[in-house]
Amino acid sequence: FFFLMIRRPPRSTQSRSSAASDVYKRQHLYEINVEDLKGKEVVLNVKTKIQNGKEFFTDDNGLVVLRRELNKREGWEPNITEPVSANYYPIHSAISIVDQKIDKRLIVMNDRSQGGSSLTEGEIEVMIHRRTLADDNEGVDEPLDERDPVTQKGIEVQTSHYILVVDASDQQMRQRRQQMQTDNPLYSVIISRRENGVQQQLGQEQLSKLNALEIFKNLGQQLNPLTSITIRYYYKNEVVARLTNLNDKEEVVYELESLLNKTMFGKVLGDANTDGLSWEEMSLNTIETRAEMQSRRIKWTQDFEDQHASDVSGQVKLEPLEIRTYRLKI
Repeated sequence: FFFLMIRRPPRSTQSRSSAASDVYKRQHLYEINVEDLKGKEVVLNVKTKIQNGKEFFTDDNGLVVLRRELNKREGWEPNITEPVSANYYPIHSAISIVDQKIDKRLIVMNDRSQGGSSLTEGEIEVMIHRRTLADDNEGVDEPLDERDPVTQKGIEVQTSHYILVVDASDQQMRQRRQQMQTDNPLYSVIISRRENGVQQQLGQEQLSKLNALEIFKNLGQQLNPLTSITIRYYYKNEVVARLTNLNDKEEVVYELESLLNKTMFGKVLGDANTDGLSWEEMSLNTIETRAEMQSRRIKWTQDFEDQHASDVSGQVKLEPLEIRTYRLKI
């Protein structure tokens, strides 16, 4: 089966709008002109009256939020000779600044990994397009001059950002809900089946048997609002399910067979025998089991205890900001 899931994004908020605390900004950036033989960088700059005291926050791979301080490094004093590049950090989902006096946090969320910083008090800067004609000696050993393979002109970029203003104490829920919506933009489902090498639209009778919309609806009702699940076909009568907990403070526990019941997988896998649902936990890249991965860990002098070694059979516990992957077989 082929599932195509589409969500229509919201319209951009007018650039001068101040009516809402949430602003959605969608931009199409055309080719950067370098006819003057000068490289250029395009940044999104959000200016506010927030007093953040040279402190800002970025996420680590979309999960843990890390504190940053302008021109500082934890545990050692850096020799800053390039103040802009030295204070740029990867942004996988969000960058924010906080004014503790008024209990407000400004969050800029992106739809892809970008670089950014807070170089000036009350400002957030995110680089959204760049084109250089010379190597900047920062490791890639070539100019950043990506071109369209058809036109051979500089690439165009379509990018979206959400700007949220929240109470500092209420940051996590609002930010994670928006991250969930951005990372999992599911809206409608179009279903087809490939038979004898030909893609065919499923008929009404087949749709009623599959009832995929009802499957996803029931699955969503069982999930915590900040838990996501992705399912993909693996091999023959096997599928891979990946669960992500975006709660910053709370763990969640699921009964795996109840959440991913054999009836659901019987429908997804077609005419597979739905008796005897079994599963095993895999590494995140799914090429080996979790047990195999743990057996190859470096043995430190301090004893290491796998926090999931005592999981109850059939029960999945997701720690805050944790991802776990399972291979299920019918």
